Amino acid sequence: MYETSENYEFTRELEVETHGVDLKFVQYSLGDVSSVVWDAGIVLGKYLDFQNKNKVLSGKIVIDIGSGTGVAGLFAAALGCLCIYKFILFLVVDKIFVLILKLEPVILTDLSSVIPLLEKNINENVDALKGSAIAYVLEWGKLEVKFPVPDLILVSDCIYYDMSVEKLIPTLFELSNENTEVLISYEDRDVGNKKELLKNFLDELRKHFHIDIIPRQLHHPDFQSDDIYLLKCKKNYLINCYLWIVLYLKIF
Repeated sequence: MYETSENYEFTRELEVETHGVDLKFVQYSLGDVSSVVWDAGIVLGKYLDFQNKNKVLSGKIVIDIGSGTGVAGLFAAALGCLCIYKFILFLVVDKIFVLILKLEPVILTDLSSVIPLLEKNINENVDALKGSAIAYVLEWGKLEVKFPVPDLILVSDCIYYDMSVEKLIPTLFELSNENTEVLISYEDRDVGNKKELLKNFLDELRKHFHIDIIPRQLHHPDFQSDDIYLLKCKKNYLINCYLWIVLYLKIF
C-alpha cells in the first residue's frame, strides 16, 4: 500500500519494558484491518513482556498468525525469541566435533498483500530486537511453506469473520504438536454477528484444543481491558492419541 494525500503513514511506539527498548509500528490511515495496530495485539504483546521477567521466551520457536502490523510477533522477537532448532555434527580427522547451528527467527505471517507492511515494520525495529524476525505469506488452510514446529503460536484479534472457524483452526492444528502453546487474544465485540462468530470459534476450538482463560492479574497491569481476553491453548491429549492410532492403522 502506497502513501497518498488521502492515505498516509503514521507510527505507534510501544515500550518493551523488560528489554528497555521501544518498538515502532507503521500504520496506514486507510486500509483493511491488517494496516492498523489493534488493542488486542497490544494486550498480547505486553502480556509477553510482563511474563518474560524470567526470560521464559528466550530461545523459543514462534509463529505469529495473521500478524497485520506485526505487534505480537515483534514483541516476541524483541524479547529474544531466536531459536536454535537444527544442528549438525561433523567428526574431523583429529576427532574434534564441529557444531553448525541454524537459527530460526520469529515468523510473522499474513496474506501477500500485507507482507510489505510487515517487512517495513521488521526493518524499522531491527536494532531493537534481541532475536530476529522474518515475514512469510500464509493463507489459512494452505500451508505451502514447511514451517518448523513452533513452541509458541501467537494469534491476535483474528476472530472477526467466518474464515476464523473454517480455516484458522485447522491451520493452528496443522502447525502445532502436543507441546506447542497457542496464545490467542481477542476483543469481545457486539457489532453484527461477532458474538455468534466468537461462540462458534470457541466451540470448534474446544474440539481440538484444551483452552485456559488467562486471568486478568497475569495481564500487564497497564495494558488490559474488560473486553479483551487472552487464551492459552494446547492440543487435546485424546485427539492426539486418536491421530496416532489412525496413523498406526494406515501404516500397518
